[in-house]
Amino acid sequence: MICLGNPMVGLAQTITVAPSNQPPYCGQEIITLIASGVPCGPGSPAQWSISNGTQTSGLSPLTDPCQFTAVFGVGCWDVALTINGTTYPTIASVFCVNPFPTASFTVDATNICEGGCIVFTDTSSPAGQIDSRTWTGLPCPEGGAGLATFTCCFPAADTYYPDLTVFSTGCPDAVLDSIPIVVSNTYPTAAFTPTNVLDCPAPLDLDLVNTSTPSSVSSVWVLTSAATGDTACEVMTADLFCSGLDVGDYEACLTVTNADGCSHQVCHPVTIFDQPLLNITVGPSPTCANVPVSFSTAGTLPASPTSVEWNIGCDGTIDGMGQNWNYSFPTAGIYNVCAHVEYSPTCWADTTFTIEVFAPLDAAFTPGDTTVCFEPVNLSFTNQSTGSGILGFSWRVNGTEQGTTMDFNWTFNAPSTVQLVVTNSMGCTATEHHGDRRPAWRSP
Repeated sequence: MICLGNPMVGLAQTITVAPSNQPPYCGQEIITLIASGVPCGPGSPAQWSISNGTQTSGLSPLTDPCQFTAVFGVGCWDVALTINGTTYPTIASVFCVNPFPTASFTVDATNICEGGCIVFTDTSSPAGQIDSRTWTGLPCPEGGAGLATFTCCFPAADTYYPDLTVFSTGCPDAVLDSIPIVVSNTYPTAAFTPTNVLDCPAPLDLDLVNTSTPSSVSSVWVLTSAATGDTACEVMTADLFCSGLDVGDYEACLTVTNADGCSHQVCHPVTIFDQPLLNITVGPSPTCANVPVSFSTAGTLPASPTSVEWNIGCDGTIDGMGQNWNYSFPTAGIYNVCAHVEYSPTCWADTTFTIEVFAPLDAAFTPGDTTVCFEPVNLSFTNQSTGSGILGFSWRVNGTEQGTTMDFNWTFNAPSTVQLVVTNSMGCTATEHHGDRRPAWRSP
């Protein structure tokens, strides 16, 4: 509203020129100016002069000289009114048309994992002239606080569409659904095969192969000393390679992260040493002659030597090769067995152990009377078996076990075969049967 002096009425007379609509005025605004308190009734010649400081225009109304409608651009406009040749200058600006702001914002990520956080920054213009702002479409209270910069965390998987509305000198602008935020709950699976590492001679190196799925993930490896808790190696490559390590126990942890920021970690213990850790298994031992004995290095670390040699008698002659080998000792005795486990010409280990071999078991029994002429018939069998160790017995009639005692008694109703199976605590076995002297019927 502007008050204008009126020289036509002597002393100062109040003249009002005001827009018909109320502020704020923004951008290109259609405004009707209405003058009151001046002699500008119908038929009075009048001219409006409007200036924003750089542009002045003389405008003549087509109808009522007391009001004028025009489109006003950005700026503060002064108004003067000439009626019947007398100009009524403005005393103050009637109104200002302000520019619309331009709403915009940035984020530091658009794809994250559930529970992740994103930094939102208001980049609206004109910078420094944003009076207020409103964020909507976000799951965090910080968005409703009208902050220019804040961090918002997303607890659940979904697609979010944040909106920003800003005001500058009362004029608004909004940006809607411009940056979708995709929150995922699809996690990768971290995986690698743990290994116990042998490296001769020092310094020691460790290689671990990443088998995570999917393969298109970022990886962080951390190798920690089990003794001290110190980090011995940390790399951000797909596979792990660490050099110059000390002998000892470690924990290797692999963390993989996908493009959405979802991550998964797996940890395995790793032992690093500079000589093989032999673990030889032999069974059965002690044993009996002619019983197969199994030799194995399956428990040796690392688990895959390049060669394993077995020497019965430790005379330098290789009797067998391979991590798993079987051998039957032909006669009783005490035998030294040498094993040579090799990983490379500079990395190997030898060990010697003893196996006691006993004479074979001898299964024997007396068949009793084998020819009878009446039925049923009850026969007794006397066990005459010999051998080392604690003996066990299985009496079988026609292949079916019928007794486990030292001697055996059975009532027969038909011709039958009697078998005795003898075992001992060392796993040795011997069998005797009387198929050619089984009880048979004869005519009376």
